[in-house]
Amino acid sequence: MKFNKKLVHYAYNICLYHHERYDGHGYPKGLKSDDIPLEAQVVGLADAYDALISERPYKRKINHGEAVRMIVNGECGSFSPKVILSFIIASMNKTWIEKVSK
Repeated sequence: MKFNKKLVHYAYNICLYHHERYDGHGYPKGLKSDDIPLEAQVVGLADAYDALISERPYKRKINHGEAVRMIVNGECGSFSPKVILSFIIASMNKTWIEKVSK
């Protein structure tokens, strides 16, 4: 099987760094700001959003608007301003809202 080195590199970065936070308070390495690979920043925010809108044995799910508010207000960790702006724009997509509101 032939692997695409670039794709493997992105996957590695996502797996290793998606819990890093823009302010340096994440883990495992405590990376800060643009030292965190962009792909890991995006997946980290998506992971936080998914955790909020999903019901878990230990918590109720939160609606889309509340989840967006919590992420934007920094209640789920620190994210890049550019990634947050992209998230806000995407979160206003009618199709996305309809899908997560079911």
